Amino acid sequence: MDITELILHQHHDQRRAFALLDDVSHEDAATLGTVWSRLKVLLEVHAEAEEKFFYPRLLKLGTGGGGADSAASGTEDAIKDHNEIRQAVREVAQHPAGSDDWWAGVLKAREANGMDAEEGAFLACSFWLVTALASLGRRQEAALLMDGSVALVNDLGLLSEQMDPGSRAMLGNIPQGLSHLALVNAAFALQGDDGGGLRAVNPERGSAQ
Repeated sequence: MDITELILHQHHDQRRAFALLDDVSHEDAATLGTVWSRLKVLLEVHAEAEEKFFYPRLLKLGTGGGGADSAASGTEDAIKDHNEIRQAVREVAQHPAGSDDWWAGVLKAREANGMDAEEGAFLACSFWLVTALASLGRRQEAALLMDGSVALVNDLGLLSEQMDPGSRAMLGNIPQGLSHLALVNAAFALQGDDGGGLRAVNPERGSAQ
């Protein structure tokens, strides 16, 4: 499992824990407190791991499709979200589980973590499929999928975490480093051993070259 898969798996665990809170009776303070205790650890460890291991690597890989400051800007936004989550966790700790103030803090953590956003298709998965097809020698299929996936960038050449398959509206975190890292890996896979040049995002055309 690579780092992008691990992070997405952790996002899934966080969504599942927030959903479990919704299913618990608001009067069952003990269960609410237990579920939150685990979720709090997930949020804190996830944020620390991204900041210590993932974002430094992302910044070294390049600037992304949005220009010279895109990777740095996306990282700054993510760390800002992490700090809002940490503040919300501190607020939750000040109130009894299940109280109105407790739920207000939980909601702040949920919103800062992007967990209230509508679920959609993970864009990174499209680029993972490009990588898989290229590794199987199905380069024409991989290239066609790459063209269609890269065309989903916004007017700044950036990708979100998810996209609504019907409306193509961007969902989740924008910009999303995981999507861009998966794009870069797919581009390297398409390059293969034939010496061909890397395909690069052109923000003005919304396509790969």
